[in-house]
Amino acid sequence: MIYRLAEPVPAQLPGNAPASLNEKLRTVEVVFASETPVVRYDASIWNTIREKLLMSGADLSAMTGAPVLDAHRQGTVAAILGVVERAWVIGSEARASIRFGQSVEAESAFQAVKSGVLRGVSVGFEIITSGPAKKQVTGEPTLIEVRAWKPLEISLCPIGADPMTGIRSAGLMTRAALPTGNTTAALNARSAAGDPVAAAILDERNKHLAGTTRALETKILNNFCGAKI
Repeated sequence: MIYRLAEPVPAQLPGNAPASLNEKLRTVEVVFASETPVVRYDASIWNTIREKLLMSGADLSAMTGAPVLDAHRQGTVAAILGVVERAWVIGSEARASIRFGQSVEAESAFQAVKSGVLRGVSVGFEIITSGPAKKQVTGEPTLIEVRAWKPLEISLCPIGADPMTGIRSAGLMTRAALPTGNTTAALNARSAAGDPVAAAILDERNKHLAGTTRALETKILNNFCGAKI
């Protein structure tokens, strides 16, 4: 299974409950994937790639009733935080309505989402068909288009690779949509002003530009989402 992990996403302002949250039903809407290319390490070729999930190829047949996990952990039932009630594609986004369970762990996650502290969303999926995109950017890792893919679980994570994913508020507010933008200059300015998210993004960008090693990829996955490669 492939996981998409890397950067935290301010899907709503910290400290505020997302507008899509229904406290009585214990549900909230999430954007769990988009067509934004994500840099990841491909162990099959021992190199970094950019991966783009095409929404036209999303097979959502396994999503209704799929688990909502704690950072992709699959070794214990305590890691199940909830269930996917329904999933759909709208434009360039894959969305879902998730319902939290009643366990201690699920309640803790629900309260963290409600308070605006937990905002990262990730997806575990199976690649059915993929290949290099026709248009490539010189100096960038190879862009791979995943033309057919099957999501199997959604995870709540401290870190999520796709900057367009997260808990849905009134309208999903991501870094790409913020007035300050997501350019290097804007990130430098925000980092200098003490924004830890901007500093983390710059740090990861520098690592990727310097060349991602398998050791670094393993460290990122283990530290941020407990996944193993």
